[in-house]
Amino acid sequence: MQNAASFDFSTLPYLLAYGTVFLLAGVAWSAGLFGIKRPYWRGAAWMALLLGALGFVVTMKVQPPLQLAFGRWGQEQQLSVYVYGFGATLISGIVQELLKLLAMLIPYKLSAGKQSWLALGLAAGVGFGVWEAWQIVAWPLSTAGMVSTVAVIERVFAIAYHIATPMIMAYGLHKRKLWPFLTLAILSHGVANYAAVLYHQWVISLVTTEILISVFASGMLGYAYMLSRRVLREEA
Repeated sequence: MQNAASFDFSTLPYLLAYGTVFLLAGVAWSAGLFGIKRPYWRGAAWMALLLGALGFVVTMKVQPPLQLAFGRWGQEQQLSVYVYGFGATLISGIVQELLKLLAMLIPYKLSAGKQSWLALGLAAGVGFGVWEAWQIVAWPLSTAGMVSTVAVIERVFAIAYHIATPMIMAYGLHKRKLWPFLTLAILSHGVANYAAVLYHQWVISLVTTEILISVFASGMLGYAYMLSRRVLREEA
């Protein structure tokens, strides 16, 4: 990453444009699907937002070494790339979803249970998804002076997915039945990322990959929306 002294200010418009698009995507998915009347953005939710972003930072330190080690093991065992490839994508689900869960649990404990699980799940997902988009798309494309509509669309739906899974886990925490919903979040993450494995093996095209991921993310967000409506009806 460039330091401040070597920063090329000609890339700043790109950086601002990408950053604004991804931030607005997070706000739009949140407000459009879960409403703006609920007090989601107050109290401990801000901590969940920051911890969600921090979760991605930790992910980039922990996930790649685990996946590389698993990949080497799979090759040593002469497993099919489709077999150990799914294991590698499942690792991403385990690491990322557990970190999102932690981003909800810490604020909940510190707020003595006064913040709703839905608010914490929403905040953690926005923090993780938007910061991921900033780090892996906005910054590198901006410093290269590139514009990529495909990358933007892909990240917008990735943000939707990152909002969906902690909201689903939040429902499980609300119902005190976390494990089924945590398992769903982890497995779905592995399934979504498996499309990238198929793409790199030339099984499906880039366009097909992006369509599959977008449809899958939309479905998960729709399920999260349905669960959140149940909770809101109970609280009404």
